Amino acid sequence: MRQEIVVPINQKVQNIINKVGDKNSPFLLGFLKDGYTDENFDYMNRKVRKSVNKSLKQISERLDLSLTLQLKTARDSYATVLKRQGVSVDKISEMLSHSSTAVTRHYLGSMDMESVFSINENLI
Repeated sequence: MRQEIVVPINQKVQNIINKVGDKNSPFLLGFLKDGYTDENFDYMNRKVRKSVNKSLKQISERLDLSLTLQLKTARDSYATVLKRQGVSVDKISEMLSHSSTAVTRHYLGSMDMESVFSINENLI
């Protein structure tokens, strides 16, 4: 399902948009086009995500990272940083476009292995 994403743009974000954005497209990077059917939109979205993830994998390998970067990693990191900064689950849920805060709580809980290890350090 398509959903408009509204992002507040500060000067740092604007500088990035100026470098990589497509000024002739209503879509930030210009990969998608106005007038697509839902099927075309979904197909192109999957195609772009696959291409970006392939590039992120190559970057991960070049940098010899212990974790392979992918779009999902960025989303997880975003949510984790917000949580660590004390942002409410309601706001994180809204930013991730989750259907409910219950989904967000489950999402955050499944990512929080770092806390589990930290807590378990107190056992021994």
